[in-house]
Amino acid sequence: MLTPEYIVTGLGLFLVGWYLVAAIYNRRFGLRTYRWLQRGLAELGDPKSVQASWIGSSGSGARIGMQRAKAPFRRLELVYLLESRELAPLWLVDMLRGKRDQLILRGTLRTKPTGELEVLPDKIRTRKDLQQKTTVSWTVKDGPHNLLIACRGSTEQQTQWLTPFLEQYGPHLKHLSWGPQDPHLLIILRLAGLPKQEAVILFRDIRQVAGWQPDSSEAEDR
Repeated sequence: MLTPEYIVTGLGLFLVGWYLVAAIYNRRFGLRTYRWLQRGLAELGDPKSVQASWIGSSGSGARIGMQRAKAPFRRLELVYLLESRELAPLWLVDMLRGKRDQLILRGTLRTKPTGELEVLPDKIRTRKDLQQKTTVSWTVKDGPHNLLIACRGSTEQQTQWLTPFLEQYGPHLKHLSWGPQDPHLLIILRLAGLPKQEAVILFRDIRQVAGWQPDSSEAEDR
């Protein structure tokens, strides 16, 4: 017969075991993600200008800053944040809220944008909020992979650069913002699935979203 003492003890042992297994998993996944990003940093700029630090620990995430970035960036920052898997109740709440492992890029461009773009998943509340912003000259349209694109100002060229990126990375995209306020480019992606390709490809695609166009030799190398 199960008594309250047995139930509490069993639950405690389960939570301790969960914590240990999840902590090991997050640490390994965090280190693997860092190495994956590190292999592609040369595509973004001078690796010697990189400043990196853990956010708490290798199992929580890391921040990577680059002060001498390649065009069209002047400087940028990469941040990846991992789910709090160690604490089972908190992890369950985060899962229900849709919180996942994510990669965040904040980039300052060499030329300040004159228009503005916002890309978000199409949800009832999101669509309503964006439609309300049309009073300040926002244009809202549907994008690939059930995304919404809101734009205002001069965005024709930027939208053209953006389309291939959304076609490829739309399933992973949580938010993309491009505009005159620093950081000029903000991209938030779910990490799940991204490490299956080389980070250098992702970073090259991000540079093109920001306005960089490779010459023929670079295109062939890709």
